Amino acid sequence: MVSSWATTAFVSVQSGYRARIEEPFDKFDELYDKPWTRLGPYLVGMITGWLLFKTKGRIRMPISVVLLGWALSLLCLVSLVYGLLHQKLGVATSAAYVSLGHTAWGLALGWIVVACYTGHGGYINQLLSFRALQPLSRLTYCAYLLHPMIQVLTSYQMDGPLHLHNALVLTLYFGNMVASFLLAFLVSLAFEAPIVRLLKIVISPRSKNGD
Repeated sequence: MVSSWATTAFVSVQSGYRARIEEPFDKFDELYDKPWTRLGPYLVGMITGWLLFKTKGRIRMPISVVLLGWALSLLCLVSLVYGLLHQKLGVATSAAYVSLGHTAWGLALGWIVVACYTGHGGYINQLLSFRALQPLSRLTYCAYLLHPMIQVLTSYQMDGPLHLHNALVLTLYFGNMVASFLLAFLVSLAFEAPIVRLLKIVISPRSKNGD
C-alpha cells in the first residue's frame, strides 16, 4: 500500500499534475486507470473482509467510537467528491490528493461495511439492506465493468461536442446508468449467473448420503 502511494505521488509530481475540477480527465492515463493507483482500496477491502471473517462480526465499540467513525467516514466521502469545487491545489498537494484519495475512499466505505455488519449501521444499514435493492446490488460489479464501454461507444457516435450544463449532465448520467444496468442484467444471465452456479456445484462438498 505504501509503495502504491509513493509510486502514484512520484508520477504525479513528475508530470506536474494539478488537481482541478475544470479538467477532470487531465493525466487520466497516467494517474487514474493504472493498477498502482487502485491497489490501496483493493487492500483495504481485503483487510476489511479478513477482519470481519476473523472476528465473525463480534466487534464491540463504544458509542463515541461509532459516532466518530461515522463522522469521519461521511466527511471523507464528501470531501473527496466535492473538495476540489473551490480549491486550487499545487503540485505537492495534488500528489497527496491523488495518491491517498483512493485509499481514503476505500477506508470510508470499509467503515460503513464494518458498522453495518456489527449492528452500528442504523438507518443507513436499513437502506442498504432494503430488499428491493438486492437485484440491483447483484448487478453493480458487472455494471461497473460495462459502463465505460457504453460511455466510449456513445461518445464515438457523436458528430460534435456538447455544451455541458447541470441538467444535461444529470440526464446523461441517468441514461448511462440505466443502459449499464440493462446490459449488466443480460451479461449476468448469459455468463455470470451460470458460471457461479457451476462453481457452486463443483466446489460445494457432497452430502453424506452421496447426493
